[in-house]
Amino acid sequence: PEGNADIYSYDVDKQELNMLTQSVHNEISPQWAAGDKGFYYGSNQTGQWEIWYKELNNNSSKQITNNGGYSVKVSGQSKLYFTRFDSTGIWQKSLNTGLEKRIIEDLHLFDWSNFVTCCPLRGYFVVHRLGQHV
Repeated sequence: PEGNADIYSYDVDKQELNMLTQSVHNEISPQWAAGDKGFYYGSNQTGQWEIWYKELNNNSSKQITNNGGYSVKVSGQSKLYFTRFDSTGIWQKSLNTGLEKRIIEDLHLFDWSNFVTCCPLRGYFVVHRLGQHV
């Protein structure tokens, strides 16, 4: 449908485009889960932005966050880092305990693309302030 964002994968060898999500809502910012059995993504299908997980084997989706989530990065098999559309900062969610906490207070949503997880214990980011990189 027009006016929404869906997620696709592209098989380079087969030159084949595959639709992975399809709804009247928006699905954005996919990140593959460990083991390539599915992916995390942001969606506004509940009326607010949340993080979801799509299992590829059975085509099912499960809501991961309940208090907001927009863009997501995966770190190993036990942690997610994400932004919330309505607040600044980077949030962390333990997939083992379900605990969510803000770990960086003042990172603007638009600086999220500069955040990179490199290993289970570290992340790096660039913040833009007054035309300077901090």
